[in-house]
Order: sequence, then C-alpha cells, then structure tokens
Amino acid sequence: MNAEHTPTVRHILARLPALALAASALALLSCNAAPSTQTEATARTDGNNAEGARPERAEDEQRDRADMTAAWAEIAASVPTRDVWLPSDDGSTDGVVVLRWQVPDNADAVNTFFESNKPPMLTDSAQDRLLGNGIRVAAVPMANLGKSLDSLGGTASSIRLWLGQAHAWTQVNALPVRGQCAVLIDGSTRRLAGGTLQLLIRGWTVPLEKGAVTDVELQPAFLAGGAVPGARASARESFTGAGFSVALERGTVLLVTSAPPRAQSAGKGPAAGPPVLPPATLGELLLGRQGDDRDLLRLRPVVVIAPLIADRHFADVAAVESRTEPAQP
Repeated sequence: MNAEHTPTVRHILARLPALALAASALALLSCNAAPSTQTEATARTDGNNAEGARPERAEDEQRDRADMTAAWAEIAASVPTRDVWLPSDDGSTDGVVVLRWQVPDNADAVNTFFESNKPPMLTDSAQDRLLGNGIRVAAVPMANLGKSLDSLGGTASSIRLWLGQAHAWTQVNALPVRGQCAVLIDGSTRRLAGGTLQLLIRGWTVPLEKGAVTDVELQPAFLAGGAVPGARASARESFTGAGFSVALERGTVLLVTSAPPRAQSAGKGPAAGPPVLPPATLGELLLGRQGDDRDLLRLRPVVVIAPLIADRHFADVAAVESRTEPAQP
C-alpha cells in the first residue's frame, strides 16, 4: 500500500463505528416512516433473513399500523360537522345555492344515508338509470341538512356557489381529459379524448297557482377541446341519461354523490374468470372518491343543491317550512 494513502485509510477505519451508527439510525427512521413496506420488501427479497421474519418485529409493525389507524380515525372524527355555512330560506331570495362537500369515504355511512333518503320526485326507473351511470341522489328537508352532514361523517371542505336564477348551465365540477379516457355511459363504453368532463347545473324559480317551485337540472357533459364553461358550446356533448330534471318544493335539498362500481364476471361457465370492474362511470369520474386504496382517510365529494324561494310567491307563508336565520360558523 502506498504510504501517502495510509493516513486516509486509518482515518476511515477510525470512523467506521460512527458510520455504522449513522446507517443504523437511517434504517430505523426508514422503518418508522413506512414499517409495513420496509418489512414486506425485506421478506420478499431475502427469505432467509431471520431478522425480517422475527415474530416480535411483526407484532411491533402490527401495533404501529393499529396506532396509525386509530390516529386517522381520531382525525376523521374531528372533521368539522357544524362549523360550516348551511343554506337557509330568508323569505326574500329566489335562486339556487350549491355546496361542495368532502365527506369521509365511509361506504356504510354513505350507503345507509342515500338508501334512507331516496328522492320521491325521481321514479325508481330514473334512479336506476342514474345508478347505472354512477350517480346517487338523496333528498332531505333543509332544516335537517346539519344532521345529514353529521350522518355522513362531517366535511373536510365546504365550498359555496351562488347560482341565483341560473337559466344557463353552470359548471360545478370538472375533470380534464388528457389523451384518451374510457368511460361507461348508459351501459356502453365510450372513449373520450382531449377535453373536459363537466358536471353542469341550472335552476330557476317557477311561480305556480299555489305558490312556487324551483326547477333544477343536473347533467354531465363533455366539452371537446376546451375547459371554459360556455366556450365552444357546439362541441359540448350532453349525457342526458346520466342527469335529471326535477321540480323542488320549498325547503327540500338534494345531495348528489357517486355510486360504487358494479363488479362484472369475466365470463360464464366453469372457465369463467374472477369478477372484473368495468370502465369508470361518469359519476365515479366527476364525483368519485379522492385518494387511493393505501390512504387511511379517503374523501368523497358530495354536491348539495338548495333552492331558495321568496315569501311573495305564497299566499300562506306559515304553511311553508322556512328557516329565517342562516347557519353561520
């Protein structure tokens, strides 16, 4: 060995314990940051690694995962449920208010709520048609909107959009489509390319002999080559089978969200494959849950449509349910 290299080698040898300690610390930090991923990778690449297969480590990792699950459950439980603006009918306003919530993606809570509050103004066939396009609708009294939000687990976000008397379509949600995207529309697979999927809403007050109602229409659409509502309207394709048109009475609120995909078998007979998922529906793309399967706290968008009708349209205001004070945070 060259003499001029000897001090450097001795210096490195002298620092080996410190380097080993630092490496151990980094490995420990890495394990703490992602305990399950680290251990599973070790077990797959080195089946003879006794350390990776040690029962004590597996128990520790299971305990860590349980602690993380409990922590996320506590976060989900602390999601605000009442400290958000809720619409109210002040007796002097005509128009439509739209809220966009982000509720926890708890399938049991969502299914229970929407099954218990099916909209009577939509026929069973219309609801089945909407379900086929991945859209669910519920109807509740405006006075019960706060309780409905509690039933859904609260919201991590509440965005308010005032439509007023909206005779033109207004975009309340959108998904840019870059390249090509396979979508299940009315039971058939379509390929959409280069544009924007939109969720459009419009609504206005309609005076009647015995008072007034609010006509509300919701409709998914695809705007080819553009992302601005109203731009290149001739290139917009509307999917009427995935939308609805209803007349809402005063004090009735609609909630709209996505329906889960329906599994389909890959074939029939003894050689049939396992159930497979068809392409995403319009509802899944526009109102689907946010986050992947590895996230402990996933969120599901919910669109709330609240009509407001002024007292002057009614001869007997006392007979119509109306809240006079808005629910402010």
